[in-house]
Amino acid sequence: MKGVGDLLKIHDDAIQGNIAGVAEELAAGVDIDCIEITARMTALNCVCTMPDANQEMIHFLVEHGAKISPYVFQDAVGTGSLVTIHFLLKSGARINESLLGITDILSHAASKRGEVGNETLIPVLTLLIENGADVYIVSKYSETKLHILSDYGRFDGVAFLLDHGSDAKALGWTDLIRAVVFGTYEEVETLLKEGVNLRDRDFWSRTPWLMSLLVGDLMKAQRLLSAGAQINEVGRCGTIPMMYAVEGNHIHILEWLLAIGVDINATDDFGRTALLTATELGRVLCVSFLLNAGADFTKSTSYGDRPITEVRDIEILKLLIDVGEDLSQINHDMHRILTGTILGGPRVTDEEYYKGKHRKFGKSNPQRMDMPFWNAMVQCGWQAYQARSVFSYTGEEPKPLWCYYRYGRTTTLLPDGRIVEIAGEHADSYDGDFCIYNDVTVFDGYGNFEIWGYPEHIFPRTDFHTATLIDDYIYIIGSLGYHEQRRPGETPVYRLDCRNYKMECMKTKGKMPGWISEHNARYAPDANSIYITGGKIGGEELVPNHSTFALNLQTLVWKRLS
Repeated sequence: MKGVGDLLKIHDDAIQGNIAGVAEELAAGVDIDCIEITARMTALNCVCTMPDANQEMIHFLVEHGAKISPYVFQDAVGTGSLVTIHFLLKSGARINESLLGITDILSHAASKRGEVGNETLIPVLTLLIENGADVYIVSKYSETKLHILSDYGRFDGVAFLLDHGSDAKALGWTDLIRAVVFGTYEEVETLLKEGVNLRDRDFWSRTPWLMSLLVGDLMKAQRLLSAGAQINEVGRCGTIPMMYAVEGNHIHILEWLLAIGVDINATDDFGRTALLTATELGRVLCVSFLLNAGADFTKSTSYGDRPITEVRDIEILKLLIDVGEDLSQINHDMHRILTGTILGGPRVTDEEYYKGKHRKFGKSNPQRMDMPFWNAMVQCGWQAYQARSVFSYTGEEPKPLWCYYRYGRTTTLLPDGRIVEIAGEHADSYDGDFCIYNDVTVFDGYGNFEIWGYPEHIFPRTDFHTATLIDDYIYIIGSLGYHEQRRPGETPVYRLDCRNYKMECMKTKGKMPGWISEHNARYAPDANSIYITGGKIGGEELVPNHSTFALNLQTLVWKRLS
């Protein structure tokens, strides 16, 4: 059987710029266009997805026969690297070949480079058009480049495409909308005096007033409002006024909207707020402003999305942590950014896989669990089924494969920059790889980490608990656990010493919550207590917790407060 290193080494070497390593793989018979199992990309694909792509490596791969597929070219365009795009065009990239029969390269460039503030948009569009990109192609869904850039609020790109032959009729703009976007205040005033309709909408169902918010022109916005525009106007899918200010990254418009009475926590048709939009778009200043103005960071959509679950920017994450958000709720992409781990498959031998493929408990309190397969799974973030698809042994015993892609674990940021993650579970209970863990993983934030294991009688397997940092200790409260593990009426409490990672069971008494999970914990220094709210309690059957409980850390006595 081929080990995972044989399958992925050419991709890893290509990303690292190791030409000698790639050459060695090719000499050994590895196909230069072999597909990486996770991202489904060739080595050239992998390199071309990097904004700072190694040009020497790209030249080497192409010169040795790597195929410049439409997907390779779109990846290069997506990064905005003019050098890479130019070389691929010179080497035979077909500029007007459709992508999956759905869209074209100019539309892809508009989608990937059209974010507000992206300075590569116009240079990339210029290079593509100069090399024959067709501005008239319409996507399978009747969408043009103008539609995309207009939606993003990149009106400089809209103007550029209009100058190069794009049809302005696609925008659905009235004279007033055009004046709001490209004209002067006097032009807007003239049209208003002529009695133009303030309710007309463009392709994206935006009125002139909503467009003025996206453009960020306060004088025009104020004049349109005084002329009869409605403060509660919304765009497509109920997009609220504050979202347009966020999309345009206009703090002064947000300030004005709040001053005239717009609800900071208003939502669109999907339950999304302006704060959630700002988080998703990476608008750091908008997030900071909205949080300081009192935006509700706990408000979630009907799908459970809220800022902490959608954040992908480290600065925004810090802002959310500062107002008390739970770091454990971050998504897997943000987790990778925070911990400094990487993408790519686990490069381990068959023997290393065999030795570390199953969960093991520590024999001391704690024990360093330094196993190559575990380390590789932490680094790459693979799910268990992905590793199984590579390391497929016949007749393996039906035990869960060790995995670090987990739910219900906690993530705690220490003052010195360490990141401590505790236990959690992998997969659903019906899955063969379902497993609840009892380990602790400590990251330094630069890609280095240590895994610590414990005897199960010292620290049982736990998930959906809380972790509260107090001085040098993390208090671990509650657990969902396996059915047979649950003890209704009891509340598990453990304490991790962050100086040596020793785990201690805290013997509590009093009116405790019971077997609780998915709850919230908050430390109150004045009372020297941890307050527990929400979550679910029970054994076989789980019911919502409607009470507030407090654990005094000096006496270790629980009280039910409400």
